[in-house]
Amino acid sequence: MANFPNWSYNYIPTPGEWVFWFASKQDDLKLGQATISMLRNGLGTSSTLNVAKGTFTLTPNAASTIVPVPLVTPTSFFAGPPTPLTQHAANDTASSSYIIGNGQFLVSHANNARLDRTFSYFIFI
Repeated sequence: MANFPNWSYNYIPTPGEWVFWFASKQDDLKLGQATISMLRNGLGTSSTLNVAKGTFTLTPNAASTIVPVPLVTPTSFFAGPPTPLTQHAANDTASSSYIIGNGQFLVSHANNARLDRTFSYFIFI
């Protein structure tokens, strides 16, 4: 517990603080789990494993968003579903789908005017 910012050995974090701390580590955990799985299954080696990562925001008043990602191809794949970074993004997670193409991926999503539907992603190239 002492490793968390502003926590001392005598402090017991609230459930909300634990949830926030674990949520902030979710992308790192997904990447590590996917990397280990790939190496175990022979889908890459440490010298050939390339990852694209970043964030994107869904286009308001549209049903799809194109996210440019250099070097991805249709054989690339997500380490896990993109992680919502905002509450509105979390609300749209279940209704979104993703297709990877050459140099980009397409996100099909709910059409609304919200401006803050932001996600992070990891893609194995």
